[in-house]
Amino acid sequence: MSQSRSNRVRVRFTGRGHLFSGICIALYFSALTSQSGLLLLLIGIVVGCVLVNAIVSSRIVKWVTLEAPGKMHLTERGRSVGDRAHHGADGRSEPPHVGCQEGDFAEPWVLRNASTRPARLVSVRGSGKTLLQAAAIEPKGAFTSPPALQFEKRGVYPLKDLLVVSAYPFGLVEARRQLGLAGEVIVYPALYEAPVVHAAGFDSLIGGKQKGGRRALSGATFAGVRKMEPGDPFRNIHWKSSSKGQGLMVKTFDEEISGRISFIIDTGSAPDREALDNCVRAAGSLMFAALDDGHHVEWIAPGAGEARQVAPFSDGHELLEDLARLDAGRLITHQNASEIIGSLSKRSSVCVVAPRLTEALAAALQPLASKGRVVTVCTAVPGPGAAGMRHLSYDPHGIQEARP
Repeated sequence: MSQSRSNRVRVRFTGRGHLFSGICIALYFSALTSQSGLLLLLIGIVVGCVLVNAIVSSRIVKWVTLEAPGKMHLTERGRSVGDRAHHGADGRSEPPHVGCQEGDFAEPWVLRNASTRPARLVSVRGSGKTLLQAAAIEPKGAFTSPPALQFEKRGVYPLKDLLVVSAYPFGLVEARRQLGLAGEVIVYPALYEAPVVHAAGFDSLIGGKQKGGRRALSGATFAGVRKMEPGDPFRNIHWKSSSKGQGLMVKTFDEEISGRISFIIDTGSAPDREALDNCVRAAGSLMFAALDDGHHVEWIAPGAGEARQVAPFSDGHELLEDLARLDAGRLITHQNASEIIGSLSKRSSVCVVAPRLTEALAAALQPLASKGRVVTVCTAVPGPGAAGMRHLSYDPHGIQEARP
């Protein structure tokens, strides 16, 4: 994603420039008292250097443009290593903390110099950090390098405020121009290993990791043989058993099934940004653990739209992006708690992830548990009692069974 050169160039003193400005002021007052023309000459030399610096650096940043991908993905406290970041060796999805290691972007950034003169000491800055540096770019040339991006917190960071900066040749002043890129950096939450919450609403699924009580004609675990019936595929014939004279026999396998888990992320009860981020990390970790265990995942956060479905064994990129964008939502009240729960699948288990279990949410969950619905509550702060529910607790580093 490139940008035009229409943004205005601004010039300001560097730290070195402020120092020399102070020296010039001191020299000026000394010249007034001593009536020395030599001191004024020195002041004039410094002022001339500042003007040359301002003209040259402004010309450089005017003609330098940046090309960057329209959308980049990272993980908190780490760098992106491309699409392989969320896949294990067996092809299944893995939490980003497993796959994302320090590395470079698959697509580097490109600084281009459209001028007929060299551009020197060029850098790209954003959020107070230097993201890219080039000592020199040839006339009509380009400099290609991965940016030094690293973010401590999940979220979406737009590139529109990035600056191209140069202080060439003397470093007394620096010229800067806002690039106005339309892209963004999406920082996924850093997930961790988590237990698999109890599921419900099991259905047959080829590749499902749960074992059902029936026999199927396909699967990974051989269960035995039975007499062939009309409609059975010929490829399932067990020839060794069929050769014993009791008719054609077919192989059977353990049924593979998948459950359903509905997650409610109560972002509205988070007292601050840190508590919200911890809640999102815990929710994401539990959801990925459920997906890797072969379950269908459904999730909703009040104020973030309708409930969303995620199929088992999916790579989870869309889910991670949704979690990166998730902000504090509506507070769950006695009026809307039943509506939120009612929007979820009636066959699934329910897992609530929240900084604390509010009275409104506990009151809405209690009838479900009383009717035998599988309910799990995962909180950072103990809340009101909720009989018949499994209790988990989370902190910034993991999830464990809650202490009684």
